[in-house]
Amino acid sequence: MSMIARRVTSARPPMDASGTDPPSCARRGPREPSGVRGIVPPRSRRTGSNRPFLIIPRIFSMARSCAICGKMSMPGFNPQSVGSNRVRAHRRYQPNLQPFLITKDGTTTRALVCTRCRRTATKSAR
Repeated sequence: MSMIARRVTSARPPMDASGTDPPSCARRGPREPSGVRGIVPPRSRRTGSNRPFLIIPRIFSMARSCAICGKMSMPGFNPQSVGSNRVRAHRRYQPNLQPFLITKDGTTTRALVCTRCRRTATKSAR
């Protein structure tokens, strides 16, 4: 045998007295009893249980946006770090939405409005 082949064969984990199980330091992953792998159903990744994941429809699936101008979240970068490091980390700028009473067609409704539109609406009311 050459030195390379000897090195590869000696790197194998030693067998147990029964010749089936390597020692715990050489094993990778969680320990499973023999013969159980095919019986246990796979667990759902999201719920962590054996039941299938149920998708519940959301009532409020609208994006958070201004009811007047339609301003939504927009992508951008984090502020520049000090030094010669030019790595720009991504972030999301959210609009400052506040609840506001809007009168449309004689009915008053409560809606989320950005602060700029809220300020303009209060100015025109004066």
